Amino acid sequence: MLRPEGWSLARRLRIRLLLATLAVALMTLLAVGAHYGSDHSDLRQRKVLEMAETIRSIATQIDDPARVTEAVAAAQPEYANHPTAYGWRIEREAGPVLAQSGFPWAEVDPLLPRDRPAEWTERTADGAWLAGAAFDRDGEPWHVVTAVRGDPAGLFWRLVLNELVMHVVLPILPLVLLVFWITSSAIGQALRPLEDLSRQARSIRALHDLRPLSVEAAPAEIRELVAALNAALLALAQARDSERNFLLDASHALRTPLAALKARLELSEQTLQRSAIEADIESLIRLSSQLLAMANSERLVVDPHRRIDLQSVAIEVACKLEPLAYASGVRLEVMRLPGSVLVRGDADALAHALSNLVDNAIRHSPPGGCIAIQFGGDPAGLEVLDEGPGMKNSPDTFHPTRFARAPFINGAGAGLGLSIVSRIMAAHGGKMTIRNRESGGLSVRLSLPCPVPVTPGAG
Repeated sequence: MLRPEGWSLARRLRIRLLLATLAVALMTLLAVGAHYGSDHSDLRQRKVLEMAETIRSIATQIDDPARVTEAVAAAQPEYANHPTAYGWRIEREAGPVLAQSGFPWAEVDPLLPRDRPAEWTERTADGAWLAGAAFDRDGEPWHVVTAVRGDPAGLFWRLVLNELVMHVVLPILPLVLLVFWITSSAIGQALRPLEDLSRQARSIRALHDLRPLSVEAAPAEIRELVAALNAALLALAQARDSERNFLLDASHALRTPLAALKARLELSEQTLQRSAIEADIESLIRLSSQLLAMANSERLVVDPHRRIDLQSVAIEVACKLEPLAYASGVRLEVMRLPGSVLVRGDADALAHALSNLVDNAIRHSPPGGCIAIQFGGDPAGLEVLDEGPGMKNSPDTFHPTRFARAPFINGAGAGLGLSIVSRIMAAHGGKMTIRNRESGGLSVRLSLPCPVPVTPGAG
């Protein structure tokens, strides 16, 4: 499987989802942190009482004051590192102190409550916090007292951080991971139709394997894109079929005159007819030219902003085919009809279409006849009128397809001319109209849409 180049939609969505989830978690963390941080009194009260309970648990297990001091120093080094900021003391209810730290207790002794409950806290006027916890030893009441003045070790902020971790991070983290996993899986499921379309597109490896992509499972947001791609694939398939049919038709059209030419060349030298061979070669040249014109007409794309003059096209074709008409004993005339002569189109293509019509008229007109090339009219267009035999059947029943000869009275040729003209008109958005004239002969008109408005000074 080829690795996709460029950015990945799934990866980008997952990254944005993760960032949004982390942003929500961070906002929650900040909100809870602000809540805890705003309640300084409660936090400090809890911390100083927690310190007293820690020392009480040590004092209930150790009798020796020296060992108590060592155990407290090991459990909470803040007392030794900052003796004037943090202090502890263990004492009887009515008796001497068992052990204490280097805190200046003389300053806070007058502030200690006389009747001490099992657990208590007190805040002094200078902002210090005191706490106590009672315990029994050998049936005698003892007390633990802790004091905090300032917080150089950051014990209170550690408590805030611990609260955030315990009550925000740990509960939210699994939820964040679960939400991210669920939504990431949902993104993968939502993008799976795109992967299916990619697999369908990659399975098309050759022109003979062109087929539309399935849009049944495609989301609505890309249905138009898939429809446009299917239209392009359909156009490509039609172009493929057209090229294949063209090659088959060309080989079919060339086979007969080539076989006839070969048969003539196989005759003995005494019976060779130079004029017949020259006619066969001329027919082959004409057929190859028409096949090339057919291929060009299928690829024709008309510029909608290009403006041409039908008079110039008519005069150009008449001048080019005048020698051929003279050799056939036919007279050419060019006439202008009332109406616009400026149209949007391709001058070379229209000249080629008109040349095909005039050439057909010359070949089917009797000597001494007249062929009229008319331009203009409403709608604007080009028209060729001859004095030949016309069509055997009604022209309305004739559809100019490849190698479909028009049912002329003296029909000849490969049948490509009118098909080329029809395709050129289709590229222009116009149409070709064929009718038998009441006075005899045939009329073929090329009607073009949207004439260009004539403005003063326009040439």
